[in-house]
Amino acid sequence: MSNKVFLVAGGTGGHVFPAMALADALAARDVQCIFIGDKRTKNLYERNNRPMHVLTAATFGAGLWGKLRGAFLIAAGLIESLDTLREERPDAVVGFGGYPSFPMVFAAQLLGIPTLVHEQNAVLGRANRVLSKRAKTVALSFDTVKNIPAAAAAKCIVTGNPIRAALAQGPLPYPSTAGDIHLAITAGSQGSRFFNRVLPAATALLPQSLRDRLRITHQARAEDIEEVTKAYAATGVRFSLAPFFDDMLAFFRPAHLVIARAGASTVAEVTALGRPALFIPLAASLDGDQALNAAHLVKQHAAWTLTESEATPEGLAAHLAQLLSHPDLLAQAADAAVVCSRPRAAEALADLVIVVQKG
Repeated sequence: MSNKVFLVAGGTGGHVFPAMALADALAARDVQCIFIGDKRTKNLYERNNRPMHVLTAATFGAGLWGKLRGAFLIAAGLIESLDTLREERPDAVVGFGGYPSFPMVFAAQLLGIPTLVHEQNAVLGRANRVLSKRAKTVALSFDTVKNIPAAAAAKCIVTGNPIRAALAQGPLPYPSTAGDIHLAITAGSQGSRFFNRVLPAATALLPQSLRDRLRITHQARAEDIEEVTKAYAATGVRFSLAPFFDDMLAFFRPAHLVIARAGASTVAEVTALGRPALFIPLAASLDGDQALNAAHLVKQHAAWTLTESEATPEGLAAHLAQLLSHPDLLAQAADAAVVCSRPRAAEALADLVIVVQKG
């Protein structure tokens, strides 16, 4: 046994960060991890000092040309995957989703290499629906997940969604509500333009008594910083903006409320840290996964949710005014968030990988 595992994750941080968290847990067990990704995530891996192998990957596009191009690139990725697997001979392959996950995990299954797929969302992704049927184990992040094939149902184990070690040290004390009110705003890598437009406009509609107490930390795309700065400056609130926050613990620590998309990693992080959240799920997310992710926390009274159509400046301002005027509700939601968390998800998933690795 080579004591080597491939971790395959592409596309967005929602796939990549859980893979990195698993790698750290496996490293503590003396397992060598090799990251497999695509061109879209190369910078993300490099920024986190994680060497990775770039795999040709794609999905089927629209129209005949898009389908033909997608089929060609997937076939090329499958051939690359077979060659890489024969050369490196890993003991197991773990797929986290994203375009490169399908060819690499499928190639491993063709070669008889044990595979495990991890689903971060509350609905099984399209590649995972196919791969789960032949995977040895299917790891889930939620107790209830939609679209699990009958052939995979008996192989499902709930581990939770691994998060970065710095955020997995247990819940933070909830900050006092006697003074300033801190909002932490993040839209992740998708749908941030909507936040950058709506949040400053909603802030301007809040009562002056609330705006005087507000301190906003907002993650905005670099190309939008100038525009968002002008919009917030016109409201008179105190704010800070950045395209990326390296210290996410410092980002979340002072927050009385997190306003965010409902990507799987964000959901896992706010529960692990014990922060109440107002989620505005990305309307264009595949299979409505973000709305389903948020619904789990809403059901447990750990969060609130607004659709994009509801989150007009006026609708969002009314909702924020209601929440920020009732700090007892925010504190109760913070406690409920902790109950929903699975802070040892990385360790639980690493244990599963060891079992799969040993056959």
